[in-house]
Amino acid sequence: MPGPLHILDAMPREQIVTWLADALHGKVHVPLEYHDQPVSGAISAASVTLGDIARRDLHSAAIKLLADLRTGKPKHAYVSSLLRLVTELEIRDAAIPILRELASDIPALKKRLGWELCSDVLFAQLNLRDLRDANYWLAIWEQNPRCFSPVTLAALFDLDPMAALDFLPKLPDLANLGDLAALSLDYAADNYQGHERLRFRQVSAKTAQLCKKQIREAIETWLEETAPPATPSGRNLARLHDALGPLPESYQRTPAKLCEAA
Repeated sequence: MPGPLHILDAMPREQIVTWLADALHGKVHVPLEYHDQPVSGAISAASVTLGDIARRDLHSAAIKLLADLRTGKPKHAYVSSLLRLVTELEIRDAAIPILRELASDIPALKKRLGWELCSDVLFAQLNLRDLRDANYWLAIWEQNPRCFSPVTLAALFDLDPMAALDFLPKLPDLANLGDLAALSLDYAADNYQGHERLRFRQVSAKTAQLCKKQIREAIETWLEETAPPATPSGRNLARLHDALGPLPESYQRTPAKLCEAA
């Protein structure tokens, strides 16, 4: 049974470029697996059903359209859809140099595409695992802290979660960034065990006190909600005994009997 994009198997490469641009602009019908599926998701999912040549030509077409972003002022929805497609198809080797070039001059890119799409370009770079280093992302962040905080936060936590804690006090005082910070901490903590996890939480708690209000509150909420169960202390056990009263005689055992039961 032919796949949903079987028509591409019979198309020459040049025609696939035109078809893909029209599809991402919403000018041609692309069969969707579910009602609100993005067009980019439908294309990437269906690409595995194509023959080798058509699939290769589809990848080449996506890279051609990505390279075309170096000039002109394409529509916002088209650029976002194209960037999602490139990352979903995981065309790393060909896409990363173009994305790096686009991000090399943020002021010029902003004039053509706007701040939001600049962030989308950076997220595409990050999603293709072109992590670079912390200095790269901090230099990007300084050009627009409000816009580039989410991608910088994600990149720094990917590079080194413990070192990324130093970035949290720099975040603008925004609720959505607090939520992202808490989510980043939660994912990072899952990669630590035992003493390392405890130390990560302790440093996070200290760092929270240096953060702006909404960031601090989000971190403190995360710490409270994910705190390990407390081990009852002797004093707490005594209070529990006073509250409940003595156990019935049938449930009381001497130390000797407890040893025998063990």
